[in-house]
Amino acid sequence: MLVVGAAGAVGGLALQLARLTGAHADALVSRPDHEQAAVELCAERARHRPQDLPRGRYAAVLDTAGTDVAAALAPAGRFVSIADHPLPDVPGARRSYVQENATDLAHLAKLIDTDELRLRIADRFPLDDVRTAHECFEAAASSARFSSPSEVHRVLRRRICSQPRPSERGR
Repeated sequence: MLVVGAAGAVGGLALQLARLTGAHADALVSRPDHEQAAVELCAERARHRPQDLPRGRYAAVLDTAGTDVAAALAPAGRFVSIADHPLPDVPGARRSYVQENATDLAHLAKLIDTDELRLRIADRFPLDDVRTAHECFEAAASSARFSSPSEVHRVLRRRICSQPRPSERGR
């Protein structure tokens, strides 16, 4: 399979999940300096130019970036995109959106906890500095990720619990 946008958060996870299921996955990234990161995330080959992809090679393509790679798709191959770009003119191409469910999230958390799935964390912030983490995220100055689902829960709980209750507002 081919993962387009493989150096991004979703693409990087897709590469690792593909490898865990025994699939062979190649990567298309946006810049040459992202190729090594994709290989470190389990890509067998990484390229940064769509025109360098082999024609008709991939039985499946996951597009996370909106890049037209239709020529690389094998006849009768499957093309799925999560990007907000028009789909290529490929028979059966479809768009997929995240549909969270507890079972899948628990499975992903287990893979993370057992180090079978690696998260790339751009920076770490102490819990008492949630404001800075949020500001970095909002400003897109960092691709900050939290290191575990329980850390996300603690941060969100702290933010929610630190806000005034409706009965205390306006006092």
